[in-house]
This record gives sequence, C-alpha cells and structure tokens, in this order.
Amino acid sequence: MFSPQSVIATLATGPAIKDLRVFLQSLSIFNVNPPIVYLFCDSVIADLLHTFEYNGRLIHKVCLDSYTKLSRVEMERLPGSRFKSLWFDFMTEKIHLLRWVFATEPMAAKVGVMFCDADICFTSPLPVIPVGAVVALSPHDIRPEDELKYGRYNGGFLWMSSAHIADMWLSDCSGARFYEQSALEDVAKKLREENPEFVYEFPTTENYGWWRLWQGVEKAETRMAAWGIHRKRGGAGITLDGRCLGSVHTHFYETKDGAVMAFNTFVVKFLQKLAPYHPPAKRLLAALQ
Repeated sequence: MFSPQSVIATLATGPAIKDLRVFLQSLSIFNVNPPIVYLFCDSVIADLLHTFEYNGRLIHKVCLDSYTKLSRVEMERLPGSRFKSLWFDFMTEKIHLLRWVFATEPMAAKVGVMFCDADICFTSPLPVIPVGAVVALSPHDIRPEDELKYGRYNGGFLWMSSAHIADMWLSDCSGARFYEQSALEDVAKKLREENPEFVYEFPTTENYGWWRLWQGVEKAETRMAAWGIHRKRGGAGITLDGRCLGSVHTHFYETKDGAVMAFNTFVVKFLQKLAPYHPPAKRLLAALQ
C-alpha cells in the first residue's frame, strides 16, 4: 500500500469559495506534509487565494470564467460546447484538470493524482492506495435503482495513475447516461478486463456523502448507528463501524436542501462532542464556523 500524499487536484468557482477553504484547511489539519494542490478556478476564486490558509503548495489556473455565477440548474438548461449541456461540459473540466496536472507536475507520473471535489472535508490523513492499482474509485453505496440512474461511482473522489486513464474517462463520456460520473463504470470495466487488480474501490470510510444516509439500502437510522467516537483511532476521532472516518462529501453551507442540511448537523454534532477533548476535532470544527 502507498499513500498518494503528493498531488491533489480540485476545481472551484466563486459559489464554492467556502467549501474550498474547508477543503484546504482540512488537508492541512490531517496531513503533516500537505500535498501539492492543483486548482482550476475562475477569477473570483483567483482574486481571493491570497486570503486562504494552506500549508502546502497551491498552483492555480484561471480557466472557469465561462461558468462563473451560473448555478447547476442554469447550466443544465444551457447547451454545452462539446456535450449536451453546459453542466456536462463543466463536469468534464475535472478531466482536463487531471490531464493538465499530469502534463505539468513531475511527481504525478510517480505517485498519480487524486481528484477531489472542493466540497470534500477530510477527517483523517489521505487514504492509501494498493500497489498495482491504476485507478481508485469511490462507490456511491446507494440503492440499486439510484445507482442505475447516477452511476456506481462518485465522480468527486478518485485517484488515477496516468493521463491515459483520464483520456479513457473523457472518451467514455460520450453517450454516458449521467454526465461524466456513469462513464467511470466503463473505465473500470475495461481496466478489470486487463487485470482485476487495476481497479481499487475506496472503503465506505472515505468520501462519505449525505446520499449514503438517505439513499442507502438500509434505513438511515441503521447507517447512523454505525457512526461512533474513538479518539485513539486518529483523525478527527469519528469512526464508522469502528474504523476511522477518512472524509465526508457535503456542502456544509447549504441553506435550502433539507437532506444535506440534516447530514451536516449529524456530522457537526460528533465534532462538537469531540472538540473539548480532541484538538484535531476542535481545529476542524473551527474551520467550519
């Protein structure tokens, strides 16, 4: 096993500025040597980067101004330049970002690149990847009927070893049933046909999104009961089935979506219980406030 602690890629436009701050601060809190972060952004984000707190290198490129101030609903209604909608175009920017990182960063060829949506909040050090894997993907872990619609894997948390995988992903987006996300199934299928060990799936302790509580096969109460507290396990002190929780995927500043807001309250309550006795939890809670 090895840890891809060197190169991370993310993207953000103005509306995601608070999420991006948490993303970077959580990386700093739980990684002694924070990774190099490559960022695709718009001018709004670029103008404010000097105010961000990050202990590692942050390299940005302004290339998302065409999406500035547009909501997802608005982008879904507008035609894209390459795909059916502007939102689909926006989602594939993460693939162009990955290709840019592999072409720019010398370390990328050695350790691969991990892509994370800007609304990822780390609660532990970065996850490890098995030697021999060429891609690592995060299953949604949701009901079969929802997986059929949204895809088996989440497009906001993944790792790949080369630009070749990014090229495969972009190619498989043509005709994908749910934007770039469902295309990851095709990438995984092709790689498994070469060698089953080429594809690694992150455990449920990573990239725990709000959807896992509300769209899981089990009832939400059953999944909530799997969460616990154990400071000695490391990280922020939150556990899932006794294992250290690695990261959550949510918009902590959401004010309209009830499902997301309920999930946020659930997570924050754990941090509030831990904060008086566990410094990492206290620092993370402060970053969220």
